[in-house]
Amino acid sequence: MLITLISVSLDQKVHKQYSSIKEILILIAMIFIEPIVYHPLNVYTSIKGYYHFLMNKEKKWGIMIRKGFNKKQ
Repeated sequence: MLITLISVSLDQKVHKQYSSIKEILILIAMIFIEPIVYHPLNVYTSIKGYYHFLMNKEKKWGIMIRKGFNKKQ
């Protein structure tokens, strides 16, 4: 989290990409929320994917029918 916080601070100092304090505060809040929400979800889906791959579980997307492009005349 510290590395991300430093990189956001440096980016703001050099590029000034974020125009308001609100955007910067939201970004800083996301830095602290990311390890609690995103990373466990990412690890769970990775483990589930590897499990399905190793156990040769059926992989299917369902029925997808091509519709093509509608031509308007």
